[in-house]
Amino acid sequence: MKKLQASLKKVSSDLIKASKEIDKVAAKLGAQASTRPTKISAAKRPTAAATVLSVIKKSRKGVGIAAIRQATGYNDQKLYNVVSRLKKQGKIRSVSRGVYVKI
Repeated sequence: MKKLQASLKKVSSDLIKASKEIDKVAAKLGAQASTRPTKISAAKRPTAAATVLSVIKKSRKGVGIAAIRQATGYNDQKLYNVVSRLKKQGKIRSVSRGVYVKI
């Protein structure tokens, strides 16, 4: 256990030294060294509402919950929330029970 602690202390001190060296080089280049790593942005995914709306748009006669569930892979609760929100926003309407069309 003591060997592991000693090894970790050595690695920690090496990292601190490397960080200081990086800061010196950055200062020489005139750039400000950031203490936080830069955030790599992930590719934007479409929202659940946009996904459900695109499935509904593809059908002229309307599409049922089962077909939306199969196309999106969302569970019943998520579908209920998304469909309810889209209805409130006036983007879709219910043709019959569980069948929706785009307005």
